[in-house]
Amino acid sequence: MHKCERITRSLMLMCLVLVLFNIWCTAGNASSIIPMQYTTETPAGVRLSFIHDPANSMTVSWWTASGNTDSKVFYGTSPGNLTSNATGTAPVMVPTGFIHNVELAGLSPDTEYFYTCGGASGNSSIFNFTTAPSPRARGMHFAAYGDTRSNQVRRRITADMILQNASIDYGTDAELVLHAGDIVSRGTEQDQFDEFSSDVQPLAAHVPMMYIAGNHEIGGLNSLYPQQFLEPANGNDGWYYSFNWGPVHFVGLDTETHGIPLLDAMDLSWMREDFRRARLDNTVLWIVVWFHQPLFVSFSHDSRVDLRESWGALFDEFKVDLVLGGHCHAYQRNYPVSHDGTISTAGTPNYVNPPYPMHVVAGAGAVNSDSETNASLRDDNFIARSNDTIFDAFGNRTFFPSNSFVNVNVTVDELTNTTRLWAEVYGLRNFKNNPTETNYTSGKIDAFSITKDIPETWYQPANNITYPGKTLPGVHNVILLIATIGIITIVDLLVIVSWRKSKKHVA
Repeated sequence: MHKCERITRSLMLMCLVLVLFNIWCTAGNASSIIPMQYTTETPAGVRLSFIHDPANSMTVSWWTASGNTDSKVFYGTSPGNLTSNATGTAPVMVPTGFIHNVELAGLSPDTEYFYTCGGASGNSSIFNFTTAPSPRARGMHFAAYGDTRSNQVRRRITADMILQNASIDYGTDAELVLHAGDIVSRGTEQDQFDEFSSDVQPLAAHVPMMYIAGNHEIGGLNSLYPQQFLEPANGNDGWYYSFNWGPVHFVGLDTETHGIPLLDAMDLSWMREDFRRARLDNTVLWIVVWFHQPLFVSFSHDSRVDLRESWGALFDEFKVDLVLGGHCHAYQRNYPVSHDGTISTAGTPNYVNPPYPMHVVAGAGAVNSDSETNASLRDDNFIARSNDTIFDAFGNRTFFPSNSFVNVNVTVDELTNTTRLWAEVYGLRNFKNNPTETNYTSGKIDAFSITKDIPETWYQPANNITYPGKTLPGVHNVILLIATIGIITIVDLLVIVSWRKSKKHVA
């Protein structure tokens, strides 16, 4: 083999080694020199999520500059009685420090717990949370939003709005928050994840927040998203997953890798089986799906028409009730609509046994550019852009378009044999007046409800359905590896062909 070919092969091998190392890093072990500005050993960015049944477990996560600090959580049912403790595994190294994850297991359903995290090097404040109820014990209350990106003031405001407004009409605080992606602007920069976690700590340290990736989290092999948040262990390594909370089955999906045939086939197979079992589960009354890029939207970005035929058809088949998306930085409520565009307007906005899912855009977690705050520029982004306006029952793109969340309460009334999903949308009203997290005005933007009959199976003994587990672990990274090897091979061949042509020309 000629020297040039040997060099090329060596370079290709080096690239392959780097790719494999990058994948290992993305799986949760990335290392880097810790910047000097990160000096705290006290837990920062404290947040809740869960990987197992939230009625019996909760996971506490936080960041420190050093990996030598303890990964401990002390907890109990009163703030003065934190007599239980749990210890995490080795913290995950990230470019700015370390992420600690500690699961609290063996908890009681529908119970308030208090906790502090850290250890000898420093403890957090005392926070509290409430576990999910047992199946059929009661309804539930959740909030949903997305696209917080990197405007820190505005996302602090939205987090505070959820804390301050969620209980106004329902009488209870939100017990779960769904985030529809675009958490940060650049998913390859750990600083941005650290800042986000600190910004939302007043909310996320008390209420578990469950995430799904947006296009801004995806950075190929360099994305740090997989290291940040822990999700249930089904689906595919946090790219998509599902869980039950009370009478609701939640399904988080990944719009960002759709279009890769192998992934699409796996996603659809898992989705079909998950939906099928949810409809067999007689403790589930509602199916709520959330993801980043919406199937039906009439402003800012185009609808994901390609997903209507695949995902949308499954939503119709298994009678998904509510579909939440983000990506577009305002709020839009569509009529109940089928995957082929058939709409139902009966009862608007208080629907009774609607025939199709409701698709809602909730991508107003924070303002990200002048075009969203400056009235003279905003029209270009928020005017109707497509024929999909026929699906739009209510959109707030023409006024205070940013900073809002969807507030959802689910009730069960066995006396009337009905169950109701009641949603209210709260948003920022004084967005032109430079609001801050301590000085802003919010109000109700919209409200809608869905009422359904309770099926007879609800009153039968629980059938304890087991949901599908993982698809192939790490398949997203494997496919990226294959693609990278293919590119390297093509480059290698081009170099060899070029060298041989030049050699022939010299000869």
